[in-house]
Amino acid sequence: MIKKDLFAPEGMYLWDSWFLMQGETCHAMFLQAPRDGNPEGRHHNKVSIGHATSTDLVHWTYNGTVLQPGETGSWDDLSLWTGDLFKEKGKYYLFYTGRSTQEFWTQRIGLAVSEDLKSFEKLPEPVLETHVKDYELFEEPNELGFCSAWRDPNVLFDKKSQLYYMSYSARVQTGSPVPATYNACIGLASSKDLMNWRVEKPLFAPGEFDQMECPQLFHFNGYYYLFFSSWERCNHPDRKGQRASGLFGYCSKELRGPWEPVNEDGLILGNGEQIYDIRFVSYQSSKFLALGWINVDQSGEFIGRLSHPIPFEIDGKNVIPSYFN
Repeated sequence: MIKKDLFAPEGMYLWDSWFLMQGETCHAMFLQAPRDGNPEGRHHNKVSIGHATSTDLVHWTYNGTVLQPGETGSWDDLSLWTGDLFKEKGKYYLFYTGRSTQEFWTQRIGLAVSEDLKSFEKLPEPVLETHVKDYELFEEPNELGFCSAWRDPNVLFDKKSQLYYMSYSARVQTGSPVPATYNACIGLASSKDLMNWRVEKPLFAPGEFDQMECPQLFHFNGYYYLFFSSWERCNHPDRKGQRASGLFGYCSKELRGPWEPVNEDGLILGNGEQIYDIRFVSYQSSKFLALGWINVDQSGEFIGRLSHPIPFEIDGKNVIPSYFN
């Protein structure tokens, strides 16, 4: 049974979440929308970004809304989507996805900056616009019902190159005159200052998924690890006979690959669509704790709350959950 003490702000749905550890305190940023009507409509319902803190990843204190959609006519006036929180030199950089009422499915990546995690100031324009040289963009959903992608930024400082890298959900260019399927990829951009970004060729484009969402890229014990989430219905029918919703992962000795699947087939936790967007939050030695959000319960009812922590162990090409709740 789904635990009744799972966190969400009062009267709000909670879904995609991202985290920053500050000493013993974990800061969670998450998408939130009013808990009313059809939950599937929440994506377009003036989605804002909330903030909560915890010292045990179980009990959370809600600190309110930190970012709202922009004023009417702005590039992010419809809804805010998934982002990342990065600290550098005493400042907090909140990257986020924005959508506008004028270009309903178009996604852009913006930035808001704070010195106290309470008041964030948005940059007036996106820091990463859609880019068509190596990436495919279309205005309407494809035959599977999924839209284009230019969202879900995640930032890594790479000690080898001394550059910041942003990975994000995108689609690789196919040249097709109609919206393509199973061309999801993880895009890449680089920066020297977190403000000015250069779009690079896709980081990973396996041709096996129609959506590769909420990427997380980090370096650990000699490997770069790339994790993302996808739904069963987004898996290519020929994907090695493996069709599941859940968390997927790949690893490489070098940032730009070649990427090899962890656990032999890339699937880390297939969960029947119960829990989604699992993010690694903290670790000691090879022991990690991760959090996701609860999508539905065993009866199929939408929940929209933060999960309890899930322990993982990462050992080379093996990424193993200790349990699932």
